[in-house]
Amino acid sequence: MRFNIKINKLANHYLFVSELSQWNELICHPQRKKEWIKKTGRLSTKEKVALENFSKILKEAKNNIGWIFICETEKNTWLKLKKQTGVEQTEELRNIFKLFENKFNILWRKESHNFDTISKYIKKNKNKINKNLEVLYQLSGVKINKNSRITIFLEMNGSENEAQGWSYEDKIILECSNWQKNAQLSYLVNCILLHELFHFIIKKNKKLLTLINKKAKKIKKYLPADLQNWDEKIIFEDLLLSSFVPEGFLSEKFCNINSRAVAEKELSKKKNDNFTKLRNMSAVEMYNIAKEYVDKKKRIDKNYIEKITDQIKKTG
Repeated sequence: MRFNIKINKLANHYLFVSELSQWNELICHPQRKKEWIKKTGRLSTKEKVALENFSKILKEAKNNIGWIFICETEKNTWLKLKKQTGVEQTEELRNIFKLFENKFNILWRKESHNFDTISKYIKKNKNKINKNLEVLYQLSGVKINKNSRITIFLEMNGSENEAQGWSYEDKIILECSNWQKNAQLSYLVNCILLHELFHFIIKKNKKLLTLINKKAKKIKKYLPADLQNWDEKIIFEDLLLSSFVPEGFLSEKFCNINSRAVAEKELSKKKNDNFTKLRNMSAVEMYNIAKEYVDKKKRIDKNYIEKITDQIKKTG
């Protein structure tokens, strides 16, 4: 697999404004807002009003316009936004970005240099990444494709205490700018990135994906109240993959981490949200089974999916 690493300033600017607005409680991080305000200064009344308007535009948008900021050039971003949100709202978004430009640049001047370290680490370890990917191809029942290409977008995170990955089709976002230590970079590349690549690979097995989506429909009533508005297919797939990596057994195999002990510790933290708890629960309860499937080079099958389903039902 080949990797194309991109650093998009406008996408990071969008992330900055998005986190300050907290427009979506499912994807925004309250702690990041606190940390970034601390670094860039308190919000003025004008800025608070602008963030309310930003939230309103994003909530009313028919599609997730965040991906436009991430995937497109600056010129194409504003052209596509005009088609999706209209001229008036696009100009309002431009003005909001301009209002927060100076504050964003305070962070950008410091953290944009960190991306060089992360980018070099990924390129240096591309052979190891591809070796680890062989395990994911085996689990997914998918033939290895050395010519497939993935674009990785690097973005800011709030602090050394957190990093996050997202995937969409053949694109991956790693929010990771403050992860600079070797242990952090190793976990980022061999666990978080591998989890997102797992999403990409498993979708190549249409028969397995159909089975996953079919089972996902049966778990919705067992999910916590705050996850009822989530797409159950996304939740189920994520818990399935998390039972292997980054919370599961493969973190132990790829990074020499006592993954079960770490997951058990995370489960005991009251501050963690229910989705995080479910991911760690999946890793703990499925540890021995996941290890067996990896060691014996078995494919994820109906039996494995049934066991994941049973674990989710126990939490309901």
